[in-house]
Amino acid sequence: MRARIDAAEGRIDAARQRIATALAAQPDNPLLLLTQGAIQEMAVDDVGAQTAFQKAIAADPSQSEARLRLGQLLMRTGRPGDAIAQFRALTELHPNDGEGWAQLLAAEAAAGRCADGLRDMNQVLAGRPDYGFVIQLSVRAASTCRGATAEQRRKALADGEKLYRISNAGEVAEAYALALAANGKWKEAEETQAAALFGAVSSRDATRQALYREFYDRFKAKQLPELPWPSQHPLFKPERPTPAVAAP
Repeated sequence: MRARIDAAEGRIDAARQRIATALAAQPDNPLLLLTQGAIQEMAVDDVGAQTAFQKAIAADPSQSEARLRLGQLLMRTGRPGDAIAQFRALTELHPNDGEGWAQLLAAEAAAGRCADGLRDMNQVLAGRPDYGFVIQLSVRAASTCRGATAEQRRKALADGEKLYRISNAGEVAEAYALALAANGKWKEAEETQAAALFGAVSSRDATRQALYREFYDRFKAKQLPELPWPSQHPLFKPERPTPAVAAP
């Protein structure tokens, strides 16, 4: 914890030294290895961070944070195919965490394995048909995967509409808009995405404005996106952890 505080406050060298001293006494401690990886990430040492996270996982395969951080590091450095294994392990450790399923789907889509992602989401829903968050993920997957069947796209439209009737939140609206576009309903897709964009504008959320506008422009041009989220979405482009404050 002291090492993490040092890193968060910008004292990267002190954090590295503190964790190195601890690891000299306990070289296989998964928590220490996880912390070393987190510090290396802040120090922009992705190779060192990856090595530390891998060692932490080897020492304790149930180390969720190490798997999450390693998966995000791999996504950030353009290796979604390698990230899949980490996110899949996370869904096995925490099947009720919808974000884990979203990260798995994003990695599969970015790696060109959208059919695998669609199958994974449908397998989850086969056991839990009322898992609303994963229903939204399956709508996104079926609407953007070129390997999806016409029946799967029609089901995505029906599911997307049901979700939208329950909630018109931006993420739900965008998933429904994707399903509309996938079924050739371009005007309705544009209008639905415009509603999500308007919500982001009203709340002065510049990040979401940029994300929602990418699909809005695609729908206006009658172009179906190839990915279930905009290309700059944090699921595809996770931010590098940085110190909370500058070093004193």
